[in-house]
Amino acid sequence: MNFALAFLLFVVFAFFLGWGIVLLMTGTPWLFIVALLVFVGAFAKFGCLSQ
Repeated sequence: MNFALAFLLFVVFAFFLGWGIVLLMTGTPWLFIVALLVFVGAFAKFGCLSQ
């Protein structure tokens, strides 16, 4: 994964996790839970690949 794609993916994850935290404060945790599960899945797939 090149740097530009990794940075774009980081920005998208940060946006959805941040929006999910805002919604979590209002009592709707669905976006935060989904974004966190996708983030953990992506980290497991891309971050833990053997080099």
